[in-house]
Amino acid sequence: MILIAGCATWGGTTPCLLMAEISPVPGAKAAPPRPDWLPLLQHLAGEVPNGTVWKNVEAGLNGSGDVDYAAPTTDWATIESAFLKWAGTQGLGPVVACRHVPDALFLIALDRSKGAFAQLDVRGRATFRGSRIFHPEDLRTLSQRDERGFRRLRPGAEGLIKLVLNGVAAGGRPKPRGLGKEGVGALLGGDPDGARLAARLFGLARPAAAAGAAAAATGVWDRRAMVLVELRALALTPLNPDIVWKRLAARRVKRTCPVLVAGIDHGRRIPGDLDAWVAEVALDHAVHHPLANKAERE
Repeated sequence: MILIAGCATWGGTTPCLLMAEISPVPGAKAAPPRPDWLPLLQHLAGEVPNGTVWKNVEAGLNGSGDVDYAAPTTDWATIESAFLKWAGTQGLGPVVACRHVPDALFLIALDRSKGAFAQLDVRGRATFRGSRIFHPEDLRTLSQRDERGFRRLRPGAEGLIKLVLNGVAAGGRPKPRGLGKEGVGALLGGDPDGARLAARLFGLARPAAAAGAAAAATGVWDRRAMVLVELRALALTPLNPDIVWKRLAARRVKRTCPVLVAGIDHGRRIPGDLDAWVAEVALDHAVHHPLANKAERE
């Protein structure tokens, strides 16, 4: 949580000083439910070799956020099947699979008693300024086995990726709220070796990414370094034309898809009547009923 009081005109190596912290949004509600994610994540650790929880592990596990998972698209059917079975064991359902956002799979399991849902976000890649930051396979050497039995991205690598994805505005300027919300400084400061290793994701901008991470870890914003990271990404944009149109498509569906609207705008709570919402969702999503299927088997 970082507040940037101001950034002087930069030239040479003049950085911007990160002065303080911002507070969470007043009145923000923690999103229920709080299922036990560990059986699912432990199962996926054995079934999906290149799968990893790539950010916000604790928020996902304690129910205040969703679970963010990266995995190759070839493993998505396996993940969806495992999620469906897991939801049944947790007493959750129906289960919905949303593929409206390109390169992403959103799996949700409803808790009818709370009018809300648990959510697993699966990413096939992450992008910045029209170029790729990672495919799931790129994260294998940057991840570690959590003592609870699943693979997670090491904190410094998570911090560097968040620094770029959530912390950089146009022209290499900082985004104070994104940096603060994502806890970037603490992640980078707690695992500088992981950040240095993750810098290789940025190719020719590797030295700049490492410098930007090292500065942010000490509460300083190195705008020169982040401009170089941004310029490298923009230079690669012509080689990845699909990323641009996919990003535009994602912006549109996030405003129109009822699953995404409930997740983004309503904190994973169902707006209005739950059954009417499920009926609307079923018009263009696969909807599964693990609890009904379980009852039939019994």
